[in-house]
Parts: sequence; C-alpha cells; structure tokens
Amino acid sequence: MNLPLNHKQYDAVTSQFEETFYIAGIGSGKSFVLGAFIYLEAGLKNSVGMITAPTTDTLNNSTMPQLKDVWARLGLIEGTHYIIGSMPPPQWGVQNYTNRNSKILTWRWGAYTILDGSDNFNKHRGLELDYVAADELRDIKDGAWEMYRGRMRGKAKKALAARYRMLGVTTPPDNPKKIQRLINHKVEVILGTSYDNEKNLPIGYIEGLKERYDELTFNREVLGQLVNAGGMLSYYAFKRERNVVRMDFRPDARTIMFWDFNASAKKPMATGILQEFNNDWYVVKEFIFKNSNTDEQCRKILDYFQETNFRGTLEITGDSAGHRRESNATRSDYAIIEYYFSNFANYLLRTRPTKAVKDRIAATNAMFRSMAGTTRLYIDERCTKLVEDLEETRWKESGIELDDSDPERTHASDALSYFAYNYFPIGFTEPIIS
Repeated sequence: MNLPLNHKQYDAVTSQFEETFYIAGIGSGKSFVLGAFIYLEAGLKNSVGMITAPTTDTLNNSTMPQLKDVWARLGLIEGTHYIIGSMPPPQWGVQNYTNRNSKILTWRWGAYTILDGSDNFNKHRGLELDYVAADELRDIKDGAWEMYRGRMRGKAKKALAARYRMLGVTTPPDNPKKIQRLINHKVEVILGTSYDNEKNLPIGYIEGLKERYDELTFNREVLGQLVNAGGMLSYYAFKRERNVVRMDFRPDARTIMFWDFNASAKKPMATGILQEFNNDWYVVKEFIFKNSNTDEQCRKILDYFQETNFRGTLEITGDSAGHRRESNATRSDYAIIEYYFSNFANYLLRTRPTKAVKDRIAATNAMFRSMAGTTRLYIDERCTKLVEDLEETRWKESGIELDDSDPERTHASDALSYFAYNYFPIGFTEPIIS
C-alpha cells in the first residue's frame, strides 16, 4: 500500500532502529504515523503487538478514535478488516487470542494487538511482543517503556529472524529529561514540525498559532523542539521597556478584576484591575495585602471605585478555587465578591478549572509578546509589586512547577495569569489530520 507520508513521517514508520521516537509539533500528523506503523507491523500473521497510551481512558477516548480514522483513510474498516474486544467472526478462519488483562484487536489475517494504558503496564510482564506503539510518550507512566522493552521477544518475528520495533509518538514534553533518559544507542529520534505537514493543515493555521503562542510555546508545540524551562523566568516575555507604561484609571472603561486568594501572614492576597483600551489590556491598579481577607479586599476596591467615580462595566475572574466554600466559612470567595459588586453594570464572573500551570503562564506570555511580535498586555508603572513578581517568578528545575520558596512570590502574577487563561487561553487540541 502506498502510504501518504511526508519524508519525516516515512522515516519514523520505516526506521531501521529497534526503537523510534517521533517528537513533533501539533498538526504534524503524529496519529497518522502511529496508525501507519501499526498497520505495517500488524501485517505479519500471528504477530502480537501492543498499543498503549498514558492511561486506559486516554487510549479508549482519544488514541483509538484517531487510529480508527487513520485506518479508515488507509481502507481498513472496523468489523471488516479488524474487530476490537470481541470474538473474531468464524468466516475469518483465525484463532481467538485472549488476554484477561486487556482488550484485544484482532486482524482478519490472524494478527493480534493488545490495547491497554500504561497505567496497567505491570499486568503485562509476561507478554511476548513483536512490536509496541505508544501514543503521547511524554506522559507514559514511569517504568512502562522499560518494561515493554523487555517484552520484545514475540514468536512471529523470532521465527523469521525479523527486527522487533517500538515506536513512541509525542509532542515535546515540558521537561525533556523524561524522554532523554529513555534514549540509548538503539533509539532513533526524529523531530517533526507542523511545517512538515503544512499542506494538510487549514490555510493560515500556523500563522494563527504565531499570534496565539509565545516564543517558547511556539518552539515546543509547533517546531517540536525539546525545550527545558527548568530554572527559567516564568514570565520571560515580560520586559519593562515594552510592557510597563503609564496608564491612569478610566472611570467609563470596560474593567476586569482578577484574583488570587491567599490570607496569611506570609502569603498576600492579590487582586488587580485591568482595563481595555483599543483592544489592548492595561493593569491600572493593584491591591496586594498580607493578613487580608476577601471581605476586606472588596471593601478597599469598592472605596477605590467610589473615589474614582467608576461607571464602566465590571467583570470578575481569577482562581476557580474561589468557588469552594471553606469548612469554617459561610460563603465562598466569589459569593463574597458578588455581594459587593453584582450591582455594577454588566457584572460577569468568568472562571474555568486550570488544567496546568504552564497553560496559564503560556497564555500570559503570549499576551506580553506573541511569536508574531504582537503585544496586548501592559502594566502601569505604579503596580510595583506585580512588576516585581513578574520579573522574579521562576520555574523549578522540573520545568513543571513554580518555585514558591519565597512566600512573597507567584501570587500577584498568578492572579494576572488567571485573566489570560480565562479570557485568551492557549488551546492544545490537535486536529485529527495527517
């Protein structure tokens, strides 16, 4: 079969190495690589392979639907050429392969593929496999890939003295060390970019990402680069000379209040006021106090609105945890805020659960300076605590968590990042295209 692969995809599918890592940007056709690889490897009668993903849920709800789509494009139809989780039809004339720990994909020519998430990898230590295909290798459970390595002794390839194959596809991880420690002399690493697959992407797709992504995110998610943010400044795109200005509060402007909730002697409660002007956003006021609480903070802000004769529209955003009511409180933080401010014009509360810190910070960096060179977020020079926080907050060496060893740090910038994440999120949903 003539597989419609670009040269990097082809190299990954047909690699002469025992193991191949295809690390590539979004829209680069990783699912197509995985699907084509499985199709070729499963072509050997009586072969036994495995398809895995970080979790069983991910495998069932994301990986397999994408693979079915790829196989359909290759002319392989479920029920006609393969069947999942059921006895093969008698007319196929193939034996039934069973594994009590997982679903089985049976190919009509008598090949078998085990389907299970890496969260169950310890159940499969007795397997004898001819190939392994792993989706989103960066999130595979620790120890899983190493265990699968030890299972590459399937009888079908052994009988032919054929090469065993393992393929892992992934977008670049936040911390490349997890991938790097798996690399040895038997591993070929192929780096793919969204540009390699541009002809199959919507017109303007990559250019649109340049406007939405900051430089680091673009390099990782589009160019497929292994970027280690460990120890870096979290808000590296923020520059005083570009993002700090003088902007007075305007009483009639669209206004957004952003919150990070803390109330202790060491950690401050952080609130800021943003205003829109010519489609750009300006932080014009900060309220950052230790030993404060939501009621006290609201009263201070309400006094400020009265002093400035505020008559614009008001929206509220911040940490979604503010919806929770603590055991010793009668109202949640947002319930308290609503009590003080719901009578303002066009009052609106906008929050959503934060999946990862990096998504909030990436969205904020993209507003400070996108890959396309666009700046949409500015800080008034009088917001000194926020500016200081943006300049000093760093990632831990893991590149996944913020360094919060200084109790003064992260809170003001966290509050601002909730605005960016809730209003201008960076989406990482990959289109199902080759």
